Amino acid sequence: MKRLQWFSIFIIVVTVPISSFAQPKISVVGGTKFDMGTVDRGQAAQKKVIIKNIGTDTLILGQVEVSCGCTGTVVSNNRIASGKTGELLITFNSSGYSGEVHKSVTINSNSSDNPKTLLEFTTTVVEEVLLEPRALYFRNSEVGKVDTFSITVKNSGKEDLQITGYNSTNVALTLDIPKVRITPNQSLRITGEFNPKEAKTVVTDNLTIQTSSKRQPEITIPILGAVKEFKFK
Repeated sequence: MKRLQWFSIFIIVVTVPISSFAQPKISVVGGTKFDMGTVDRGQAAQKKVIIKNIGTDTLILGQVEVSCGCTGTVVSNNRIASGKTGELLITFNSSGYSGEVHKSVTINSNSSDNPKTLLEFTTTVVEEVLLEPRALYFRNSEVGKVDTFSITVKNSGKEDLQITGYNSTNVALTLDIPKVRITPNQSLRITGEFNPKEAKTVVTDNLTIQTSSKRQPEITIPILGAVKEFKFK
């Protein structure tokens, strides 16, 4: 009889459901998909995401993975007690993007039901000033040889636009900027010259176009390429 009682107690102990143990559970207040709205090209869009622990044990947040280098994250607290909340600040850098952009963030945690929580967001990058090309390449340049190029500026805004100046980290590059206004939906062609004085195996500089636009007062174009020594033929 005693053996039967001990056996019954043993059955009761080992059949306690696992779900009764303390477990952390992550919940993203407002959902895992959201829109950051509209941002001007070159500016940053930000969103504070509220993370709540709806479990019964401490939620521990691990590494936050981003889909690209354009996105940054900061966690207010990586340990969230049961029933409490924390914040995840997501920052998106719109440089190099145009139109509607889709990105994602993954939160790693000790959540019992969702250890990898995927957050997806969209934002729309607006360009008032469009430049073409977006980068200048000088692959076959030689010392003393002048390379000519052109940049087309389009005004996609609602007011007249003017190119007010430029600045370049490469002294070999010069621009000829017409002193005219660009009306909405119209374009202006700017010509320039690249006249290197010394050889370089790699050219990595920047050209900054200055405009009258309040949204995009400065636009940076990368300068890439190489300069060879002049060879007399």
